[in-house]
Amino acid sequence: MIALYDVRVPTGGEGRGGARALSWRVERGQWAEVVGGAGSGKSALFEVITLMSQPSSGRLVVAGRNLERVGRAGLSAVRREIGGCAQWPAVLAGRTVVEHAVLPMVARGGAAGALAAAEAVLEGLGIAHLRDVPGAELSAQERMLVGVMMATVGDPKLVVIDAVHEAMEAAWRGRVLSWLWQLKERGSAVVVLGRRPTSRSSSGEVLRLDAVAPEAALC
Repeated sequence: MIALYDVRVPTGGEGRGGARALSWRVERGQWAEVVGGAGSGKSALFEVITLMSQPSSGRLVVAGRNLERVGRAGLSAVRREIGGCAQWPAVLAGRTVVEHAVLPMVARGGAAGALAAAEAVLEGLGIAHLRDVPGAELSAQERMLVGVMMATVGDPKLVVIDAVHEAMEAAWRGRVLSWLWQLKERGSAVVVLGRRPTSRSSSGEVLRLDAVAPEAALC
């Protein structure tokens, strides 16, 4: 589903100039985790995998497509197959939760089934009671749940979650991980990033990004 070949990822935080080269592969229907402390490069890797940024070197293949060889239209098509949730997801103040769920489906060209997919993810995550609540009225934890919802609605081929679950209450964290596991069972590749392994880590692939010197390579 996704493969990295000597992809250069910054480490150490802004202005510190470190980097590491990563080679890693996650197949369709696989559960994978990236574990590391602050400055290990997790968030930079999240941005590369979700195509928010491009690596300065190395090769990235997503859904069988070498991103060095796809044009702008091809890159947009690949992005539509990825659902990503950043560590602190943003929400739109004037949009309700169900409208947030519909937006990714429309962006992927699935407007016809968008509402049904939205209702399914609301039920799956256990947040149907938030359906008509506008973004401005959501708590910090509810915003995180909306971020996970937007990343997973419609079962994208690749789902990437950047540590958002670690800031949740235990009950919600368990529900989110259970929901992500269901997506994995339905065929999505699921990548979860965090400081610690999750309760599901023993059933998947774990990539550990320990603190290392600049230019260290992990293959």
